Amino acid sequence: MGENLASMAAQVLDEIQRVFKSGEGGSRNAVLDLVEEIVSAKERQIVLHGVGREGLMMRAFTMRLYHLGLNAHCLGDMSCPPVGEGDLFIASAGPGSFSSVDALITTARDAGARVVVVTAQPGGKAPSLGHTIVHLSAQTMADDHVANEPRTTDDASEEKCNQEQILPMGSVYEGAMFVLFEIAVFLLRKRLGETLESMRARHTNLE
Repeated sequence: MGENLASMAAQVLDEIQRVFKSGEGGSRNAVLDLVEEIVSAKERQIVLHGVGREGLMMRAFTMRLYHLGLNAHCLGDMSCPPVGEGDLFIASAGPGSFSSVDALITTARDAGARVVVVTAQPGGKAPSLGHTIVHLSAQTMADDHVANEPRTTDDASEEKCNQEQILPMGSVYEGAMFVLFEIAVFLLRKRLGETLESMRARHTNLE
């Protein structure tokens, strides 16, 4: 490959960073809303779910919530508990709707749980069913047909404008999920009085 690896990596990071730039104040509100919902449920059960690669990001976030001392579980795990009044269900629906996710949100709400929906399409069915929407203004499979069209920005050079987008399909959204969740973990650590040492102490030794 003739491409420069560092340059390509910088472009990937730029594609993800634009999600947070385009959201302006909304991105800050999104992470703060997410943190508030989790803090409010800190004495209760927190269950997280996503499908496909979104699900992998949700599993990574679940692990960090556990490291923070929270009672966090991934839906589908054998040890995942039922949810009820006061519990929290966090679901990802990047394109705005998945039939399985929509149904699970309804079940969680009917059981009395709070529901947070992480999405790139806030007008979708899944967000309409939740209590709190965490909006990431990112490309997903719902709009990836524009992925390879030339990009134009006011402050970009002509060469940069004509670059082919590197991240395909829902990768921009999934990368933005990881960044958002790591920021949330940092903020939660401060709110919950946790330290890097206390988090490390909860990391498994069975590796």
